[in-house]
Amino acid sequence: MVALFLRILFYFSALMLLGRFLAAAFTGARKTKSTGPFPKGHPTAMVKDPVCGIYLDPNLAFRMDHNKEAVYFCSSDCRQKFLVKAS
Repeated sequence: MVALFLRILFYFSALMLLGRFLAAAFTGARKTKSTGPFPKGHPTAMVKDPVCGIYLDPNLAFRMDHNKEAVYFCSSDCRQKFLVKAS
């Protein structure tokens, strides 16, 4: 009796999952606008370190305002080199 109940429960669950999958596939419920690999509100463009030339995520970079423009660096060493060069 318990085996029969578990079998019925299994088939019912499988049918429910199949129904949800088909409903989402045919109604377009899963078709949402993608923000890409970054979370919403995150800049999608990588920035270039002006000293060493590598590209990096602006949220993880050292940031400095120079001549009313944001400049990004991969490390504090690159930022110091930039400041010495700019002086």
